[in-house]
Amino acid sequence: MTGFVRQLATMSLQAVLMIGVVFAARKLFELLHISKKYVMLLWAALFFFLVFPWKLTVQGGFWNTAKVWRNGTQWEWIDEMLPASGNNIRSAKKGLPDAHFEDGGRQETVPAGSEQETGQFLNPNFIKEGEAADAAQNLRGYPFVKVFAAVWAAGFLFFAARGIVSYWKLKRRVLCSVKNADADRVNVDNYVRDVNGMLKMHCFPPVYDTDGIQTPMVLGIFVPCIYLPAGMDRAYMDAVIAHEKTHIRRRDYLAKPAAYLIACLHWFNPAVWFAYFFMARDMEMACDEETILKFGMERRKEYASVLLELSTGSRKLFAVPPAFGKGDMKARIQNIMHYQKTAGKASIFAVVFAAVLTGVFLTADQQDAVRSKANVPDGAGQDFVQTAETKILTFQMVREAFAQRTVGQMEFYSYTNGIRDELHETAMNENLHFYFEEGNEAYRFSVSYEKGTDLLEDIYIMREQDAQMAWIYTADAEGGEQYPNNLEVFLHTKTQISDWLTLRLPEGYTLGDYRGDLDLGGALIYPQVYETGASESAPEYWKYAGFVGKVGSAQETFVFWDGKLDERYYPRWNHSSEEEAKVLDTAAPGAGWTVLMVHSFHDLYTGSELGALEMAGEELAALETQSEYWYFYFVKEGEEDAYVLSLAAKEFTKEEAIRVVQTVRMTEKETR
Repeated sequence: MTGFVRQLATMSLQAVLMIGVVFAARKLFELLHISKKYVMLLWAALFFFLVFPWKLTVQGGFWNTAKVWRNGTQWEWIDEMLPASGNNIRSAKKGLPDAHFEDGGRQETVPAGSEQETGQFLNPNFIKEGEAADAAQNLRGYPFVKVFAAVWAAGFLFFAARGIVSYWKLKRRVLCSVKNADADRVNVDNYVRDVNGMLKMHCFPPVYDTDGIQTPMVLGIFVPCIYLPAGMDRAYMDAVIAHEKTHIRRRDYLAKPAAYLIACLHWFNPAVWFAYFFMARDMEMACDEETILKFGMERRKEYASVLLELSTGSRKLFAVPPAFGKGDMKARIQNIMHYQKTAGKASIFAVVFAAVLTGVFLTADQQDAVRSKANVPDGAGQDFVQTAETKILTFQMVREAFAQRTVGQMEFYSYTNGIRDELHETAMNENLHFYFEEGNEAYRFSVSYEKGTDLLEDIYIMREQDAQMAWIYTADAEGGEQYPNNLEVFLHTKTQISDWLTLRLPEGYTLGDYRGDLDLGGALIYPQVYETGASESAPEYWKYAGFVGKVGSAQETFVFWDGKLDERYYPRWNHSSEEEAKVLDTAAPGAGWTVLMVHSFHDLYTGSELGALEMAGEELAALETQSEYWYFYFVKEGEEDAYVLSLAAKEFTKEEAIRVVQTVRMTEKETR
């Protein structure tokens, strides 16, 4: 639900600007003597904007939309809260700590206790526990967002319930009503001629008298009816019924509750309630104008006197139905007395203006700004917005330079989509990073310069999907250039699970593609078997039928004694528990390989997530809060890497899981 609430908050803040524009246009329409029915088009556009989350991406669209790389292989669209504006660079510093490795690469540190930390192997070389508390506040799924989501849900339920109760009370008040016999008087506007020229009556809404109300109104969703206060002067009936019939013809009895429901969604935004109040007032004015056109312009004083006589003076914001005597009487009467029929050109202008306004606010300028949260250095993260005026380095330009061996002539620092590291003053080099999307793959292209000069030294490239990296260019002070690895070969050489091992899965299960964002790299076994709703903390491989992955630093994680694997040492997971661990002697994946079986349970929700769901009214007993897996670790003494296969206990019994493990064969090239 946090994603929904974040989107709602963004739309609500964006709507403040649109509300201001609507009020300005409303004033312009008033000066041009344009009917309130055209103002209602503006309100319709606004309330549609408040519930329509998508934008049409066009060149030069109104809102900024940046395409941002998040969490490895997932693309996510973020609508900025400010309009698009040419050459701008928006800071996106997240403050995530980074672990540094000897090869010069950088790996995102995942804080212990954070939402993304669960499921991470607890490798001391990977996690900086001292920085965990500060970094936890900067991860996706901030705690305050979840608190806001719970508060929003409570507020929405309160206001929605308030409107429903208000409507229900009105329905109870009119239960003891009687049909008004005088309402069946024949009026010429109640008849039309059929194809044979004969008069036939319109479908006339039923009219009732009741003691439970003080002002005439329309009630009913599927069958709207007109209710009049008992004892109302019959001299007022023509004007009142004409007004209420106009409401029914305009479907105001549906539009007003719908607008109220939308306001409930944005209850935290006072500007939306302000807009709802004026929309309701303009709705009554539009109905007044249309009524006096039918009633007769010469009878507007009579209509205004009826309106004043039956006024209740109520100005409640809640979802009361359209009512004759509601709203700002002074404004309504002034509007009636000064009303002029809208000229043809003015009406065309109003319709076009409303259409253009809607179109503008529902467009976004699609930018090509790409950022990697996982790899942008601390303090250097920025979203660069591409416009016609900026100088952009493209991936095709890079490939052509490598193909023609002209890399040394390129001035990478002159391109505005590069991201510089903020380095310590003792650093010898300055690093510049570019992020590209090519063929459904995302790459980080990193360039190193000698600090304080323009001397290009090194270039390496990293693929996000499988976290593979290659050093592809180097140069020395004398101008000598080398290309240690071929760029095109790197682009076409991707990690496959078959590089590690092969296995046979039962019918109905499939092994997905390799993904570098799954812990230290691996592939999911489909289908997904655990549903966790809005939870973002549990890693994906705790939710699917299984997982195949790599365990780095195997010689530090697993322990052998006299050639035998010690069952007490294996990777532990946060928010997890294990019941048993033993060496599986019945599986022989390859010469020298040992299989360790572990029975594990994982928490699919954190305590704070469960608390937020409970506050939102979720029935926790109906949720799957844990997943259960059989883990099989494939370990070889002296081998740098170990491998893991997990199978969901929900899908596989212990015996079935072991039979799958018995089909595993380690790939020969990994055993050399």
